[in-house]
Amino acid sequence: MSWMTWVAARPDGALLGIGDASGEFTLWDLRERAPAHRFSIGDFVVRARWSSDGQKLLACSRNGTIFVRSGDGRSPLGEIQTGHGRLYGLALRPDGTAWATCGSDRAIRIWDPETLRLRLEIPTKYPNRAVGFAKGSIVYGDEDGYFTAKSEDGKEQLAEGAVVRLPAVYSLAVHPSGERVVFGGGKGGMQEVRVGGPGPWRAGTAWKHAPPNPVAVNSLEFAPDGRFAAAFSDGSAMLFDSTDDTIGRARGTPFYLMSPKPAWREEFVVSGACFVPGTELLATSHFDGAVRLWKGYACVETIRPREAVPEPPPSGGPLPMARSSPECRLYMELRPCACGRAEPPGEDEVLRDARGLVARYEGRCPQCGAARKFEFELDPETVPPDVFGGSRPSRMICPGQFALHSDRLASRWPARPAPPDRAAAREDLFWAVRALEEVLKFVPAGGDAVPAEAFSSEEGRAAYAAEPGRFRAIRLRARLGAYRETLASLDRPG
Repeated sequence: MSWMTWVAARPDGALLGIGDASGEFTLWDLRERAPAHRFSIGDFVVRARWSSDGQKLLACSRNGTIFVRSGDGRSPLGEIQTGHGRLYGLALRPDGTAWATCGSDRAIRIWDPETLRLRLEIPTKYPNRAVGFAKGSIVYGDEDGYFTAKSEDGKEQLAEGAVVRLPAVYSLAVHPSGERVVFGGGKGGMQEVRVGGPGPWRAGTAWKHAPPNPVAVNSLEFAPDGRFAAAFSDGSAMLFDSTDDTIGRARGTPFYLMSPKPAWREEFVVSGACFVPGTELLATSHFDGAVRLWKGYACVETIRPREAVPEPPPSGGPLPMARSSPECRLYMELRPCACGRAEPPGEDEVLRDARGLVARYEGRCPQCGAARKFEFELDPETVPPDVFGGSRPSRMICPGQFALHSDRLASRWPARPAPPDRAAAREDLFWAVRALEEVLKFVPAGGDAVPAEAFSSEEGRAAYAAEPGRFRAIRLRARLGAYRETLASLDRPG
C-alpha cells in the first residue's frame, strides 16, 4: 500500500492532483472518474498546487525539487532545485507573481514563476515547515512553535509570536482576504493570527484541543468563501465555517472515538485536504492508500489511484464484473470505509437495466454512519453459492489479493483448534481453500505460474514482488492440498 501524501484541485474543478509516497503523481479526472494522466517525480510528494489560472501545476518532492508542468500535467515546463535539503512548504501568491518555499535549511526562498529563478532568500532562525503570502507580507511557521511575518522584500520584521503550545508549526493557511492566518501544530492545536496594517498583529481564535495532543495538523486549506479544512493524523479532517467557528465538523472518525479503540497506526494519517471548486466536495488524502470525496458528512466516493478503481462506479457506466455474491463481498471488504471498517453494506438487491443484471449493495457504515454503495454487473455464468467464481478467473480481484485473503483466513487458527472453535475454523479454512483455487485460475493453460501482468492491485503486486515463487503452480497446488487435508481433518471426530 502506498501512502497518498497530498491532494490538490485544479481551479476549474475538473482535475485532482494526487501525490504518493513513491513519487507517483496522478491526475484524476473528476468527470470521467478515472486517471487522466500519471507521471513520477521520483520521491515522496510533499506538496502540489496549481497556479490561480490553472495553466501551471507544481509538484514538489521531498528532496527539494519542484516539477513545473502544464495545467493538465502532461507537459514538463521546467524544474526548480530549491536547495532546501528537505522541502516542506509551498505557497503561491494569489496574483500569480511569486512562489515561496521553505524546508529544513533555515531559509525562505521566493521564486519567479516566469523564469523559475530565485528572486529572494530570507534567512530564518529555525527550519520551517509552512509558508504563505498574507496581506503585504510573507509569513512562515518555525520548528520552535513560533510564527514570523516579514515584509515582502524580506527586510522588515512585522510580527513574531508563539502559535502552537507544542512545537513545531506543521501547517498554515491564509484567509482569502489576506488578513487572517491559521497555523496548525505538529502535536495538536491551531491558532488564528490577524494581520496588522498598520497596527499590530494580534491573536484570534484558538483551537487548543482541535486536534488534541499529540495529533498533527498536516494541512490547512481555505475556500474562497472563508471556510477552511484541516487534515489531522487521527483518521479525520475537520471543516470549519469560518475562523470564528470553534467547533468544526469532522469528516471521518478519529481513531480514539472508535469502539473498540484501536492503537494508533500510520494509516490513520490524513495528509491533505482541499475544496473542489464549483462543487460541494471536499477531497482528503490518506496514508491508507485512498483519496476520499466528501459531500456534507458523507464520504461519497473513495479513489485508490494505484488501482485506478473509484468507489462506487459511476451510475450508468462500466461496472466491475462479478461472478458471485462471495466475490462481491470480498471486493467490498478490500475497500473499507473511510473510518477503516471493512464490513460490506448490509442491503442488497438484483435489478435489470441497460447494462444487464446488476447487483447493488448499499447501506451505512455501522461504525461512522457514512453512506456506502457498490454496484456490480453479474456474469452470465451461473455458479454454486459456495465459490467465488466459475471456470474463468476474476476480472475485479487480482491473484495477489486472493492469495493474501487466503493467508489471512488460514493464519487465524492452529492446525488443531479447540472443539468450541472448530466450526469457525472450518468456515475460514473452507474460504481459504476457495481463494487459493481462484489464484490457480490465473495460471495460463500450459503455464507453470501466474504471470506478472495478472497482478493489478497494489497489494497484489507487492506480494508478487516479495515472493514470485509462491505463485508457481506447483507451490500453489501443494499449499491447496495441505489446506484441503487440514479442512478434512476438522470433520473427523476426536
